[in-house]
Amino acid sequence: MKILGLPGEAAVPLVLGNFINLYAGIGAMASLSLSAKQATILAIMLSFSHSLLLESVVVKKNGSKLSIDSNYKDYIGSIIWYYIQFNIVGGYYGFYGLFKREYNG
Repeated sequence: MKILGLPGEAAVPLVLGNFINLYAGIGAMASLSLSAKQATILAIMLSFSHSLLLESVVVKKNGSKLSIDSNYKDYIGSIIWYYIQFNIVGGYYGFYGLFKREYNG
């Protein structure tokens, strides 16, 4: 979790959100003291992964190849992870948005 800029306790909302439902994950997020940056990262992770188990069953029953669907999700997830890592978490101070602002502190 540290690689993503999250504390270890952030694993609890991810597990609850993936195995129970999204609202359980949001409730567990509310019980943690997270910064705005950490809450954003965790919310994006939950929004991508909260229904992967159900979606994989539906894809398999439709006759599509699960590997193609999984590879697509991995590709999109890695693009979003790259954006989060270098635009939200990025650098020593981090910054929000598309344009880097000078730090005057």
